[in-house]
Amino acid sequence: MQDHELVATRDDLVHYLRQQYLGPAGGEEEVVQGWPDRIYLVGTLYPRGGSAEALDGSVLGDAPHDDELDEPVELANAWHPASAGVSFLCDAVALECTVTAAVYEAERSTGGIDTDRWRRRQLVQAPVTFSASDGQQQVQRHDVLENRARLVAVWRPAGDRWLVTVALENLAIQDEADSPPATDRCLFQVGVRCEAIGGSILPYPTSEELSAEEEDEELRLLYRERRAYGVGHGCSVTWESGSDSSVTAVSTDMLPATIVPAVRAKGLNLPILSLARLADETLPVELLCAELDEFVLAYEEWIGERGTEAKSLEERHQPAADRLLRRMQRAADRMRRASTCWATTTTDARCSPSGSQTSPCASRCCRAATRGGCRAVGVLRWRHDSFPSKNLPGTRSSSGFSCCRLRRRPWTRTTTARRST
Repeated sequence: MQDHELVATRDDLVHYLRQQYLGPAGGEEEVVQGWPDRIYLVGTLYPRGGSAEALDGSVLGDAPHDDELDEPVELANAWHPASAGVSFLCDAVALECTVTAAVYEAERSTGGIDTDRWRRRQLVQAPVTFSASDGQQQVQRHDVLENRARLVAVWRPAGDRWLVTVALENLAIQDEADSPPATDRCLFQVGVRCEAIGGSILPYPTSEELSAEEEDEELRLLYRERRAYGVGHGCSVTWESGSDSSVTAVSTDMLPATIVPAVRAKGLNLPILSLARLADETLPVELLCAELDEFVLAYEEWIGERGTEAKSLEERHQPAADRLLRRMQRAADRMRRASTCWATTTTDARCSPSGSQTSPCASRCCRAATRGGCRAVGVLRWRHDSFPSKNLPGTRSSSGFSCCRLRRRPWTRTTTARRST
């Protein structure tokens, strides 16, 4: 199957899942058999519970809140969410918000209302414009979707920018908290899109950006080009870029999907990167070490390129870049020492069974090299005792396969291999 066929198959699958979970699966004017809120599991705003007690802080453990600011977000986290919204940072003077939703109405038959068949009806709503004030925090509201819902915009000043939360909430009230939500009061396939007017959407600030921890600094460096431009409440967020690559709009996404690209070694096709070649016991040690050195050299060249790139980074990224470069260079030095140590020890160490070129002393020496250096002039002699392997599953002693145990009684110490201090 060609790559373009695989991509088409993947897109068809995502489209099918979106139709089944979000809807509408049968078109704009579909008729579904059964309760729509049992069929479509995402993108639905339910009536809010009327019996919910408001917290005012008068009872120990209660946390009072500002109803105007917090209620639209809290309703998005309920078991049957009554709102969905998005928060973002912008320098715009106004926002144009587009709202989409649909309702399902029970079909009428000759005998009355048939609650087993529900017809979809798209709600039509003109765009709503919210304008920023004179630098003061404000809450703006606008009834939408035939007065079935309310669009709420909360503006919070953040220097010369605005931290904005826009939420859509269902205005229907569910009086009986224990009864299932009324299907005809639910809003389905809900979507909100906010476009910046006279400005753009900026990267969303996070608490990690204020952290001075080294790990947070390094993560900010590594993912400096992967920025989030919004945070969803009861949903995910997508954003759109303009012709100048600036983000101009954010939207709610009830069923997010992303493409994870395949990871490949870019421009590096060395034989030593094959596990089959590493496992080849007939490969001469000299050739193996030469190919390992070639790989280490390619890694060192890559480190040099990153060092050149680090010089063009912003000042705030320099400490993290220096730490990462030192760490990579230490890794390259350890690999270089291990390759050199392997070459010097395995030429004399032929003590493993079945003709294998791997010896315990070489492994011991190379482990020491990778941990901080090694001084080896010869090898440690180990004594081998063979025993039948007939009791081991999948092996037979008569076939020439055998297991070997290494006994540390008394070694003949011709030289020492130890960690350097």
